[in-house]
Amino acid sequence: MLRTELCSSLFSMDKSIINEEGNNNPFEIVDFIKESLYINNASNCSFKEIYHYTNLNIARSIINNQCLWLMKHDEDTQEHTEEEIMCFYNKAVIELSNQLPNRLLNLLKTIKINRQYLFFGSVTSLQEGVAYMACFSKEYNSEILWTRFNKAKSNMGMLSFSFIDLFEHRIDGFNNCKLFFQELIYEDDAKIKRIKDFITKLISKVKSEETIVFCVQTFLNICKFSFKPLEHSDESEVRLILILDKEKSDLLDASFKGTGAKTHFSFHIESYDFSRSLITRIM
Repeated sequence: MLRTELCSSLFSMDKSIINEEGNNNPFEIVDFIKESLYINNASNCSFKEIYHYTNLNIARSIINNQCLWLMKHDEDTQEHTEEEIMCFYNKAVIELSNQLPNRLLNLLKTIKINRQYLFFGSVTSLQEGVAYMACFSKEYNSEILWTRFNKAKSNMGMLSFSFIDLFEHRIDGFNNCKLFFQELIYEDDAKIKRIKDFITKLISKVKSEETIVFCVQTFLNICKFSFKPLEHSDESEVRLILILDKEKSDLLDASFKGTGAKTHFSFHIESYDFSRSLITRIM
């Protein structure tokens, strides 16, 4: 199982691609991207609790071991394809076309999803990466979710978490290895608006075409984790996401080889109070 020592060098990359022209501070650009992609202030969120629906044995294991498992992300048929993400992006660019100079508009039209991720640290770079995530819902004791996540017809558990407490554990308890929360978006108009807002704010801060391209590519790549079709809106999903670079992910895969278990990343929350967190559903 991968422990935090594997993550100590995760954000120490060997090449910076932030090369901003003018007076922009490169780290301000990095902060802007993070603010645009992830939840940055838990106290500003409309929800205070989040709930993890899972097999009852897994729920008990989470409590006994005081850790969450972030599962390796596979292409989910419930989620949007890259082509669908690009469709939202192209609509956003068209809606902004009257507000943009032709040179910038033509640049935006050439951008495609780049399957690399922006790693933040003392040096910032784009690298090939693999996402790991744990999924939660804002819906408490939902009959729809009890049924939907119980494909094996087994006994179920629902773990309740204070979002603010879990958010603080993410920041303070993980040996400098950052995890990020995302609140999923289901309405197509809201997806297009989010892309438009990102582009508008980006071009107000950045003049370098190279930087605009990699910022938009990074944003679109992460959108596939935060956009989901409208028919799944009853899940009201919030995700805890970690992106490992390819080398670290390969090491993690190797550690699970031959065990029969799915590759996952163990996120320890040893000081978290689980005493009131479990609700069970016996099938």
